[in-house]
Amino acid sequence: MPRSAGVTASAVIVLIGSGFTVLGGVMVLLASTFIVKSSFGANAPVNLVYVLVIEAAVVLVFGGWGLAAGTGLIYLQRWARISMLV
Repeated sequence: MPRSAGVTASAVIVLIGSGFTVLGGVMVLLASTFIVKSSFGANAPVNLVYVLVIEAAVVLVFGGWGLAAGTGLIYLQRWARISMLV
């Protein structure tokens, strides 16, 4: 069955958005390395490095899920369509 233009457009939008999400997760990881060396990180009441690493892991998981779903949409996988509905 040929892929419709709407499915292709949705897959492209999902892939672009998920790419930006993964990029954001990588930027949070980089920020966690720089905050250790700053004076704000030393005076914080909680260890911000752990918080940022956990946050980056969650963002990267959602970005990976989106990349997998977008790729699945391109190949017309049923699980990808259900994943997008969820």
